[in-house]
Amino acid sequence: MAVKNSTLTKRDIIAKIVEDAYVKSYRMRMVGAGSSLEATIPRVVVEREARKFKLSVEEFVKLFQVEYLFNDFGGAFLRFKRQDEDKETLKAQKEIGER
Repeated sequence: MAVKNSTLTKRDIIAKIVEDAYVKSYRMRMVGAGSSLEATIPRVVVEREARKFKLSVEEFVKLFQVEYLFNDFGGAFLRFKRQDEDKETLKAQKEIGER
């Protein structure tokens, strides 16, 4: 599909990407002193990602972490990243576990 002399904004691009997305809404929960919030990731999302790597959900949860991407495009995205790809994260998790 050709676009005639129009400039798409980041918001336009994101809106196009997610226009056919499945939508599930979840409440958020305050964690600790309120510096962080938690929300549920639909199990079907994790199951789909685990299948891509031929892992069970339990194995996937142990090997991957959630990475949030956000900026001025009006929302946030999440992706899954292998924990061993980020040695600083592993080091921090180990230190927390030793406390």
